[in-house]
Amino acid sequence: VTAVNLMAFEALPGDGSVDLLWRTGSEVDNLGFHVYRALSADGPWTRVTASLIPGLGFSAMGGSYAWHDSGLQNGTRYFYRLEDVDSKSMSTLHGPVSAVPGSPAAPTPPEGGGGGG
Repeated sequence: VTAVNLMAFEALPGDGSVDLLWRTGSEVDNLGFHVYRALSADGPWTRVTASLIPGLGFSAMGGSYAWHDSGLQNGTRYFYRLEDVDSKSMSTLHGPVSAVPGSPAAPTPPEGGGGGG
């Protein structure tokens, strides 16, 4: 188990995208993070980060992170896991969290508005 104290990990849906946000309370010897995605909470999981998202290394305060996943299908639920990796190549998986991307809601027409004649 790595020495990353994960305080929060959430997935926020957008239009064809998901924003992943996470916050650490502290990090010891943390090289960084990888993100994995699946269509089921049970996997199979695919790593979607090409390289490590850099961690803070050593930090008693922790930090805040964000990663944007785009090109997704609206209306489909995506599951995410977060992996922290230390300098000894030990890793810990967190999650999963999930979100369903969707198009922005159409504005509601004003009361009584509509046709003119």
